[in-house]
Order: sequence, then C-alpha cells, then structure tokens
Amino acid sequence: MDRRLVILTSLSLVQMWKFFSQYGVRVLLVLYLVQELHYSDARAIGMNAVFIGLVELGGIFGGLIADRFLGLRRSTIFGAWLLATGYFSLLSESSLFLAMGLIVAGSSLFSSNIMALLGSVYEENSSEREKGFTIFYIIQNLGALVSTILCGIVANQYGFRYGFALAASGMVFGNIVLFFLRKPLRELDQSPPKRGGIVLSILGVIALLAVGTLGVYAEEIVFQFLPLLTMGLFGGFAFFLVKDAMIPKKQIYQLLVYLGALILFFAIEDQIFSSLILFTERVTDRTLFGWEISSSLITSINPIVIILLGTAVVSLKSKLVTPFIITGGAFAILAAFCFFNFSISILGVMGVVGAISIAELMIGPLVMSFTSEVAAKGRPGMVMGLVPIAFSLAVQMSGGVGQLMAVENKEQSLEIYGTGFGIVALLMVGGGFILHILMRRFSYEKYCVS
Repeated sequence: MDRRLVILTSLSLVQMWKFFSQYGVRVLLVLYLVQELHYSDARAIGMNAVFIGLVELGGIFGGLIADRFLGLRRSTIFGAWLLATGYFSLLSESSLFLAMGLIVAGSSLFSSNIMALLGSVYEENSSEREKGFTIFYIIQNLGALVSTILCGIVANQYGFRYGFALAASGMVFGNIVLFFLRKPLRELDQSPPKRGGIVLSILGVIALLAVGTLGVYAEEIVFQFLPLLTMGLFGGFAFFLVKDAMIPKKQIYQLLVYLGALILFFAIEDQIFSSLILFTERVTDRTLFGWEISSSLITSINPIVIILLGTAVVSLKSKLVTPFIITGGAFAILAAFCFFNFSISILGVMGVVGAISIAELMIGPLVMSFTSEVAAKGRPGMVMGLVPIAFSLAVQMSGGVGQLMAVENKEQSLEIYGTGFGIVALLMVGGGFILHILMRRFSYEKYCVS
C-alpha cells in the first residue's frame, strides 16, 4: 500500500478519535456548567472561551517544543496521552480545573504537530496536498459527528459524568492507533531529542498545565488581558516570519489574510457550542415529529454537513476563486442569522448550524492546506503554530460576543438573543467584505479557476 496513504489514513483516524473526545466534551461543557454546577451564563461562556482559547493558543508553544526539543512525532504522542488523562479527569467535579489544565497542555503538544506531520508527507506544490487535507478534515469530523450525538444522548439519559466518560474513551483509541503507527512515524520524523530536551519539555508542559488550570479558574480576570496577549503573539510571530528570508514575503501575507478569514468564520462557528446551544435549550420549540430533541443534538448538524459536502469538494477538479469562497461564506452566515427573525423552531436552528458549517467547509481545508505548504518551506512549528493562535483569537472573540447574550432574566431571553445574533450578522458582513478585498489583492494562483 502507498506509504502516503497509510500515513494519511492513520493520522486521520487518530485525529478522528481526538475529535470524538474534544467535541463530546465541548457539546456538554457549557450545559454542564450552567445546569449541573449552576454557574451564570456569563461565567460559563467566559470559562469556555478562556479554556478553548488556551487550548488553541498553547499550540504555538507545542510547536516550539517540537522544533527545539522533542520533534514532531514525540510531541504528538506525549500530547495524546496528556489529553486522555485530562478528559478522564473531567469525571470528577473536584478535578474540573485540573482536567482543563491537562487538556490545555496535551492539546498544545498534539494539535499543531499532527498537522505538521501530515504536511511533511507531501512534496512542495503537490496537487495531492489539498486533497489529503480535505480527506483529513472530513474524517476528523466523523469523530465529531458520532460524539455529538452519542455523548449528548448519554448525558441526557444518564448524566453528564457518563457523557464525559464516553467522550474520554475516544482518546484511548487514538493512542492505540498511534502505537501501531509508530514505525511509519519514526521513518517520517527521525530527529533525535535535543540535549536536555526531555527535561525542558517536561518543564514546559508543567507551565502549560499551570496556566491552563489557573487561567480557567480565574477566567474573569484572564479574559480581560488574554485577547491582548494573543494578538501580541500573533503579531510578533507574523513580524518574525515576514522578516525571515526563509519564506517568500508574498506567501506570508497570503497566509495572514487566510488566517484572518479563519478567525472571522470560526468566531461565528463557536457560537454553536455556547450561546446557540443555550438559545436552543431555552427559547426554541424543540419538538420534531412528536419527539423533543435534546439541545445538544443541534451540534451534530455541523459534522454531518461537512462530511456530506466535503466529499463533493474533494471530487471537484477545479477550484472556486478564493475571494468568492470568503464572500459566499459570509453571506451564508448572514442569511442564517437573519432567519431567526422568522422562525425559532428546531428546524430553524438546524438551518443556521448548517449554513455555518457550509462556511466552515469553504475556509477550513483551504487554510490548513496552504499553511502546511508554507510550513514546508521552513519554520514548520512556528508557521503551523499560527493556526492555533488564530483559532484562539476566534474563540476569544466568540466568547466576547457570547457574553453579550448572557441571560440573567429569562423573560428577556428572546430580546437579548435577537440583539446578539444581529451583531453577529453585521460582524460577518463587514469582515467578509474587507477579507474579499484583501483576497483579491493577494490572490494565490493555485486557487483560481483555470
């Protein structure tokens, strides 16, 4: 069997199980904090934003650890076991913040480095690169699809603890796949650990664990300065890469525009797991064909759309012009949120989630593919680390918007949500228009219609 296909399939399966755990937890977390622990909307959404923001932000430090000390393969494996430990720690309420810290540390090592491993399989400018990343994107969403359905049902029937246990089991299977993949990965990344690298890496992981644990615990304080810190890191690394002669400046500028699109789109998409799921729980008529639908099940629409339409994207022989992709995605989301003016049924919510998912599919694989191509020219850990920084900014922006829709008086729920979703729609249109102009200026010939 073709070596690239083996590695693509295996890494996709690992990522699928990681997404099973990640999305199983995400679909339950805000509901768990509000319904089980009786936190306010503002605190639950703030904790979620800081937690996921730190999870994504840690990727840049995981990339540095891989570049300087452990290598991509060891960092990915180490991170996978930390993730499994963190997800299982969620089973106890007393270890909630420690669990979040472990997940922050584990994801920091795992997420950006597994993408860099996959990117190293393909030659520069390979026509198979984007196809490979789209397949990777589809398979990872299979895990998200199954977990959002199963974990939501289990938590609804038996309690949140059992839902978290089911989610955590996914990362165990992911580690089993990594174990059987050890030989191909060793051939792919043969770099020995640097002198003192193990000790320094452990110290780095402990620091990430402490930041994750204390950061989520003190979310109200952290949420005040974390966006500034994240923007500073993004700007600093972007400045370094622009000044670094190893990568052409034009490609760095193109990458930054793509990442700007990613921040905008995923800031909107993250509403699915916070304000939109609370909106569904409180305001929406969840009856469908005589059955009451669990609010957590709306999140399963996201991976369903990505899997079904992602397959069609892979089969296309030509590519849409990138500016059209950005503008089309922006107006898809605008139309979706405007739909709330006409319907608050469960079908209306599903339509909104579907439109958001289409927009995600337009931008997600494109950004992942292009970033890995730029990373192949040099500084792979740093370049790939920009992706989680961008995701972190997106989640923090989402948290700020979500807190505008925090409901203290349930009688005002519909009015508050209506105003908040209107802001989301305007943000999408304004940002989409700016990105459209920038995309036309920095259009990359690879993505133009031939």
